[in-house]
Amino acid sequence: LLAPLIALAIFQVDLPIKKLLLSIKVGLIIIGVIVITQFLLGNGRPSGMINANIFGDIAVAMFFLSIVQVFNETPKERIITFIAIFTGIGAIFLSESRGSWLSFIILFIVYIGLIYKPFLQNNNKRKLFLVLLLSSTIGFIGMQTNANKKITVAVTEIQNWQSGNESQTSLGLRMEMWKSGLNAAKQAPWFGYGYRNANQIASEYASNNKIIIQGFTHLHNEYITNLVSAGIIGLFALLALLFLPVVIFYRKLENKDKDKDKDTYYYASMGILLCIGYTTFGFSHIAFGEEHINAFYIFFLGLLLPLIMKNSLSKA
Repeated sequence: LLAPLIALAIFQVDLPIKKLLLSIKVGLIIIGVIVITQFLLGNGRPSGMINANIFGDIAVAMFFLSIVQVFNETPKERIITFIAIFTGIGAIFLSESRGSWLSFIILFIVYIGLIYKPFLQNNNKRKLFLVLLLSSTIGFIGMQTNANKKITVAVTEIQNWQSGNESQTSLGLRMEMWKSGLNAAKQAPWFGYGYRNANQIASEYASNNKIIIQGFTHLHNEYITNLVSAGIIGLFALLALLFLPVVIFYRKLENKDKDKDKDTYYYASMGILLCIGYTTFGFSHIAFGEEHINAFYIFFLGLLLPLIMKNSLSKA
């Protein structure tokens, strides 16, 4: 509800892209230092003072928002960007949020798609830079025994659940919630069972772990939770919130090769990365429903949409 007021306020402000990106990079460096410090002090899943899954998602979003202009920066600006990149990667993977790792991979692919034609197509040096970045990231993950262990455990837990093993595991519990949630949704497909009722209803369709499922506030999947709570109507509203801005941002990429529209291109790219990122956050837990992650999305959506509209009006 605050988004229109935020957008109206920002519409009156002249906010250069470099200042916006600098603020994101500084924030990414700060949270990276915090997480690395916590890790060195023996914290098993360092994530500042918030839930590790939510922290990991916000760190992923900040990471990709911060690098949209990396190939058009001065050497001094790139130094800050590289520091933000490495501290950001540390924050994302040390928090051990597997859902955030999946989001990172998907957004990396989206990022390559956004920058390939204007920045990479005929530039082997830049392609080499991205290869080195990806290789160093994979190497960093490979060095983390906890990361390898969590991936192996995830595969094992899914296989155990599929074989009928009723022992309580993180992935097994999620699979059970998703299955029971989909079965519950069939009984009230259009309007669902009401806000905050998804877990109670889904637990009635679960084969095991009924009490544990009731104890959560969501089904660890944004789309199934909305489908059970608000039905197809609610799910459609959620998808509109995520994808209608993508359509608006994507249309602003049409003039990305023109020098005068560079700022619009960067703002639009940030908007696409933001929305696609939140789409992936909902795969394994919730993309909305927690104050930090809600505020992050609303703030940047309220920031970027007015900026691309303002740029378009000024160049019309």
